[in-house]
Amino acid sequence: MTRKSRFLVLLWVCAALFPLFPRAEEAPDALKTGLWLYGESDFSGAAAWLRTVDSGHRDYHEALYWTGLSELAQGNYRESLAAFESLERGDPAHRRAEIPYHKGRLFFYLGRYEEALLILSKYAEVQTDRGRKAHALYWAGESLYALGQYDRAEDVFAVILEQYPESAKFEAAAYRLELVKLKKNEAELLSILRWTNEESVKTIEEYRIREKTYHQTIAAYRKRLAELERNEQEAGGVEVLPDDLSSGETDLRDQDLVMRLLALKTEAISLEELISEKMELEDE
Repeated sequence: MTRKSRFLVLLWVCAALFPLFPRAEEAPDALKTGLWLYGESDFSGAAAWLRTVDSGHRDYHEALYWTGLSELAQGNYRESLAAFESLERGDPAHRRAEIPYHKGRLFFYLGRYEEALLILSKYAEVQTDRGRKAHALYWAGESLYALGQYDRAEDVFAVILEQYPESAKFEAAAYRLELVKLKKNEAELLSILRWTNEESVKTIEEYRIREKTYHQTIAAYRKRLAELERNEQEAGGVEVLPDDLSSGETDLRDQDLVMRLLALKTEAISLEELISEKMELEDE
Protein backbone atom coordinates (compact mmCIF):
# COMPACT_ATOMS: atom_id res chain seq x y z
CA MET A 1 0.00 0.00 0.00
CA THR A 2 1.41 3.37 -0.95
CA ARG A 3 1.96 6.17 1.47
CA LYS A 4 -0.93 8.12 -0.05
CA SER A 5 -3.25 5.13 0.30
CA ARG A 6 -2.30 4.64 3.93
CA PHE A 7 -3.00 8.33 4.61
CA LEU A 8 -6.48 8.11 3.03
CA VAL A 9 -7.34 5.01 5.05
CA LEU A 10 -6.19 6.71 8.26
CA LEU A 11 -8.23 9.80 7.41
CA TRP A 12 -11.33 7.65 6.79
CA VAL A 13 -10.90 5.89 10.14
CA CYS A 14 -10.57 9.17 12.01
CA ALA A 15 -13.65 10.56 10.30
CA ALA A 16 -15.59 7.44 11.21
CA LEU A 17 -14.53 7.52 14.87
CA PHE A 18 -14.74 11.29 15.43
CA PRO A 19 -17.27 12.89 13.04
CA LEU A 20 -17.27 16.67 13.29
CA PHE A 21 -21.05 16.89 13.66
CA PRO A 22 -22.55 13.65 14.98
CA ARG A 23 -26.09 12.67 14.07
CA ALA A 24 -28.94 13.05 16.60
CA GLU A 25 -29.16 9.30 17.21
CA GLU A 26 -25.49 9.37 18.23
CA ALA A 27 -26.14 11.90 21.04
CA PRO A 28 -24.91 9.59 23.84
CA ASP A 29 -21.62 9.25 22.00
CA ALA A 30 -21.53 13.05 21.65
CA LEU A 31 -21.89 13.42 25.42
CA LYS A 32 -19.14 10.89 26.09
CA THR A 33 -16.87 12.47 23.52
CA GLY A 34 -17.56 15.95 24.90
CA LEU A 35 -16.75 14.82 28.43
CA TRP A 36 -13.60 13.11 27.25
CA LEU A 37 -12.45 16.25 25.43
CA TYR A 38 -13.27 18.33 28.52
CA GLY A 39 -11.07 16.02 30.57
CA GLU A 40 -8.32 16.55 27.99
CA SER A 41 -8.72 20.34 28.42
CA ASP A 42 -10.00 20.68 24.86
CA PHE A 43 -12.82 22.93 25.98
CA SER A 44 -13.65 24.29 22.55
CA GLY A 45 -14.01 20.82 21.09
CA ALA A 46 -15.98 19.69 24.13
CA ALA A 47 -18.47 22.56 23.80
CA ALA A 48 -18.91 21.83 20.06
CA TRP A 49 -19.77 18.19 20.72
CA LEU A 50 -21.94 18.83 23.76
CA ARG A 51 -24.08 21.36 21.92
CA THR A 52 -25.08 18.70 19.39
CA VAL A 53 -27.10 16.83 22.01
CA ASP A 54 -30.75 17.40 21.14
CA SER A 55 -32.95 19.17 23.72
CA GLY A 56 -35.35 16.25 23.67
CA HIS A 57 -32.74 13.67 24.54
CA ARG A 58 -32.45 12.33 28.09
CA ASP A 59 -28.80 13.44 28.30
CA TYR A 60 -29.57 16.99 27.21
CA HIS A 61 -29.43 18.58 30.69
CA GLU A 62 -26.18 16.81 31.48
CA ALA A 63 -24.71 18.01 28.21
CA LEU A 64 -26.01 21.55 28.88
CA TYR A 65 -24.32 21.63 32.28
CA TRP A 66 -20.95 20.60 30.84
CA THR A 67 -21.45 23.02 27.98
CA GLY A 68 -21.64 25.80 30.56
CA LEU A 69 -18.43 24.60 32.18
CA SER A 70 -16.69 24.29 28.82
CA GLU A 71 -17.62 27.84 27.85
CA LEU A 72 -16.56 29.07 31.29
CA ALA A 73 -13.15 27.42 30.91
CA GLN A 74 -12.69 29.21 27.58
CA GLY A 75 -13.60 32.60 28.99
CA ASN A 76 -16.88 32.72 27.07
CA TYR A 77 -18.70 34.03 30.10
CA ARG A 78 -21.93 35.16 28.47
CA GLU A 79 -22.36 31.85 26.65
CA SER A 80 -21.61 29.98 29.84
CA LEU A 81 -24.11 32.04 31.84
CA ALA A 82 -26.77 31.47 29.19
CA ALA A 83 -26.26 27.69 29.45
CA PHE A 84 -26.58 27.66 33.24
CA GLU A 85 -29.61 29.95 33.24
CA SER A 86 -31.26 27.76 30.60
CA LEU A 87 -30.61 24.77 32.85
CA GLU A 88 -32.16 26.59 35.82
CA ARG A 89 -35.29 27.41 33.85
CA GLY A 90 -35.75 23.75 32.94
CA ASP A 91 -36.96 20.81 34.95
CA PRO A 92 -36.01 21.30 38.65
CA ALA A 93 -35.07 17.62 38.79
CA HIS A 94 -32.10 18.35 36.54
CA ARG A 95 -30.77 21.35 38.44
CA ARG A 96 -27.45 21.07 40.24
CA ALA A 97 -26.70 22.55 43.63
CA GLU A 98 -23.39 24.02 42.44
CA ILE A 99 -24.92 26.13 39.64
CA PRO A 100 -25.25 29.22 41.91
CA TYR A 101 -21.52 29.00 42.61
CA HIS A 102 -20.70 28.97 38.90
CA LYS A 103 -23.11 31.82 38.25
CA GLY A 104 -21.49 33.83 41.04
CA ARG A 105 -18.09 33.45 39.42
CA LEU A 106 -19.56 34.40 36.05
CA PHE A 107 -21.15 37.53 37.50
CA PHE A 108 -17.75 38.43 38.92
CA TYR A 109 -15.98 37.91 35.59
CA LEU A 110 -18.64 40.01 33.87
CA GLY A 111 -18.10 42.87 36.33
CA ARG A 112 -21.46 42.39 38.04
CA TYR A 113 -19.87 42.38 41.47
CA GLU A 114 -22.92 43.12 43.59
CA GLU A 115 -24.85 40.27 42.00
CA ALA A 116 -21.86 38.00 42.42
CA LEU A 117 -21.57 38.93 46.09
CA LEU A 118 -25.25 38.29 46.73
CA ILE A 119 -25.43 34.85 45.11
CA LEU A 120 -22.08 33.66 46.49
CA SER A 121 -22.93 34.77 50.03
CA LYS A 122 -26.20 32.87 49.93
CA TYR A 123 -24.48 29.81 48.51
CA ALA A 124 -21.81 29.89 51.25
CA GLU A 125 -24.45 30.20 54.00
CA VAL A 126 -26.21 26.96 53.07
CA GLN A 127 -23.15 25.02 51.92
CA THR A 128 -22.01 22.20 54.21
CA ASP A 129 -19.05 21.03 52.15
CA ARG A 130 -15.99 22.86 53.52
CA GLY A 131 -14.15 22.99 50.22
CA ARG A 132 -17.06 24.46 48.31
CA LYS A 133 -17.84 26.92 51.09
CA ALA A 134 -14.26 28.16 51.14
CA HIS A 135 -14.33 28.64 47.38
CA ALA A 136 -17.58 30.59 47.58
CA LEU A 137 -16.19 32.78 50.36
CA TYR A 138 -13.08 33.45 48.32
CA TRP A 139 -15.04 34.75 45.33
CA ALA A 140 -17.29 36.75 47.64
CA GLY A 141 -14.10 38.33 49.00
CA GLU A 142 -12.93 39.05 45.47
CA SER A 143 -16.24 40.77 44.75
CA LEU A 144 -15.89 42.92 47.87
CA TYR A 145 -12.33 43.77 46.86
CA ALA A 146 -13.50 44.79 43.39
CA LEU A 147 -16.22 46.97 44.96
CA GLY A 148 -13.61 48.74 47.08
CA GLN A 149 -15.05 47.42 50.34
CA TYR A 150 -11.63 46.55 51.72
CA ASP A 151 -12.59 46.11 55.37
CA ARG A 152 -15.23 43.50 54.55
CA ALA A 153 -12.95 41.81 52.01
CA GLU A 154 -10.21 41.63 54.63
CA ASP A 155 -12.61 39.92 57.06
CA VAL A 156 -13.65 37.32 54.46
CA PHE A 157 -10.09 36.42 53.44
CA ALA A 158 -9.08 36.24 57.11
CA VAL A 159 -11.89 33.73 57.74
CA ILE A 160 -10.55 31.49 54.96
CA LEU A 161 -7.06 31.58 56.46
CA GLU A 162 -8.28 30.91 59.98
CA GLN A 163 -11.04 28.37 59.39
CA TYR A 164 -10.15 26.66 56.10
CA PRO A 165 -6.37 26.17 56.04
CA GLU A 166 -6.82 23.00 53.98
CA SER A 167 -8.68 24.84 51.21
CA ALA A 168 -7.22 25.08 47.73
CA LYS A 169 -7.93 28.82 48.00
CA PHE A 170 -5.74 29.26 51.08
CA GLU A 171 -2.70 30.66 49.24
CA ALA A 172 -4.83 32.88 47.00
CA ALA A 173 -6.69 34.23 50.05
CA ALA A 174 -3.38 34.97 51.81
CA TYR A 175 -2.13 36.87 48.77
CA ARG A 176 -5.37 38.82 48.47
CA LEU A 177 -5.27 39.66 52.17
CA GLU A 178 -1.89 41.31 51.70
CA LEU A 179 -3.21 43.25 48.73
CA VAL A 180 -6.18 44.41 50.77
CA LYS A 181 -3.85 45.73 53.48
CA LEU A 182 -1.80 47.57 50.87
CA LYS A 183 -4.96 49.04 49.33
CA LYS A 184 -6.18 50.21 52.72
CA ASN A 185 -2.81 51.86 53.43
CA GLU A 186 -2.89 53.46 50.01
CA ALA A 187 -6.41 54.77 50.62
CA GLU A 188 -5.35 56.20 53.99
CA LEU A 189 -2.33 57.92 52.46
CA LEU A 190 -4.43 59.40 49.67
CA SER A 191 -6.93 60.62 52.22
CA ILE A 192 -4.16 62.27 54.23
CA LEU A 193 -2.73 63.87 51.10
CA ARG A 194 -6.14 65.19 50.08
CA TRP A 195 -6.72 66.53 53.57
CA THR A 196 -3.27 68.14 53.65
CA ASN A 197 -3.86 69.73 50.26
CA GLU A 198 -7.28 71.00 51.29
CA GLU A 199 -5.86 72.38 54.53
CA SER A 200 -3.03 74.04 52.61
CA VAL A 201 -5.47 75.69 50.23
CA LYS A 202 -7.65 76.71 53.17
CA THR A 203 -4.62 78.15 55.02
CA ILE A 204 -3.53 80.08 51.95
CA GLU A 205 -7.03 81.48 51.51
CA GLU A 206 -7.19 82.47 55.18
CA TYR A 207 -3.80 84.07 54.88
CA ARG A 208 -4.90 86.05 51.84
CA ILE A 209 -7.92 87.32 53.75
CA ARG A 210 -5.83 88.23 56.81
CA GLU A 211 -3.24 89.90 54.60
CA LYS A 212 -5.93 92.02 53.01
CA THR A 213 -7.27 92.90 56.45
CA TYR A 214 -3.80 93.84 57.64
CA HIS A 215 -3.29 96.19 54.70
CA GLN A 216 -6.67 97.77 55.28
CA THR A 217 -5.92 98.19 58.98
CA ILE A 218 -2.55 99.75 58.27
CA ALA A 219 -4.13 102.12 55.77
CA ALA A 220 -6.74 103.11 58.34
CA TYR A 221 -4.09 103.69 61.01
CA ARG A 222 -1.99 105.78 58.67
CA LYS A 223 -5.01 107.84 57.76
CA ARG A 224 -5.82 108.34 61.42
CA LEU A 225 -2.23 109.31 62.21
CA ALA A 226 -2.25 111.83 59.39
CA GLU A 227 -5.46 113.33 60.71
CA LEU A 228 -4.09 113.59 64.23
CA GLU A 229 -0.84 115.14 63.04
CA ARG A 230 -2.78 117.59 60.86
CA ASN A 231 -4.94 118.58 63.83
CA GLU A 232 -1.84 119.17 65.91
CA GLN A 233 -0.31 121.36 63.21
CA GLU A 234 -3.50 123.37 62.82
CA ALA A 235 -3.64 123.89 66.60
CA GLY A 236 -0.03 124.95 66.73
CA GLY A 237 1.02 121.79 68.46
CA VAL A 238 -1.78 122.12 71.06
CA GLU A 239 -5.03 120.24 70.86
CA VAL A 240 -8.12 122.46 70.71
CA LEU A 241 -10.36 121.63 73.66
CA PRO A 242 -13.94 122.51 74.53
CA ASP A 243 -14.41 125.53 76.88
CA ASP A 244 -15.83 123.50 79.73
CA LEU A 245 -12.67 121.37 80.26
CA SER A 246 -10.38 122.30 83.15
CA SER A 247 -6.60 122.61 82.82
CA GLY A 248 -6.15 119.24 84.58
CA GLU A 249 -8.41 117.58 82.13
CA THR A 250 -6.48 119.26 79.34
CA ASP A 251 -3.21 117.72 80.51
CA LEU A 252 -4.76 114.29 80.70
CA ARG A 253 -6.18 114.74 77.22
CA ASP A 254 -2.71 115.65 75.87
CA GLN A 255 -1.12 112.64 77.51
CA ASP A 256 -3.84 110.37 76.17
CA LEU A 257 -3.30 111.69 72.66
CA VAL A 258 0.42 110.99 72.83
CA MET A 259 -0.13 107.45 74.10
CA ARG A 260 -2.65 106.75 71.36
CA LEU A 261 -0.26 108.01 68.71
CA LEU A 262 2.55 105.83 70.01
CA ALA A 263 0.29 102.77 70.20
CA LEU A 264 -0.95 103.29 66.67
CA LYS A 265 2.55 103.68 65.29
CA THR A 266 3.82 100.59 67.14
CA GLU A 267 0.92 98.43 65.96
CA ALA A 268 1.36 99.60 62.37
CA ILE A 269 5.04 98.68 62.44
CA SER A 270 4.27 95.27 63.94
CA LEU A 271 1.67 94.56 61.30
CA GLU A 272 4.04 95.52 58.50
CA GLU A 273 6.74 93.24 59.88
CA LEU A 274 4.26 90.36 60.21
CA ILE A 275 3.11 90.74 56.63
CA SER A 276 6.70 90.87 55.43
CA GLU A 277 7.47 87.57 57.24
CA LYS A 278 4.35 85.94 55.78
CA MET A 279 5.33 86.99 52.27
CA GLU A 280 8.85 85.57 52.69
CA LEU A 281 7.49 82.23 53.93
CA GLU A 282 5.10 82.02 51.00
CA ASP A 283 7.89 82.67 48.50
CA GLU A 284 9.93 79.81 49.99
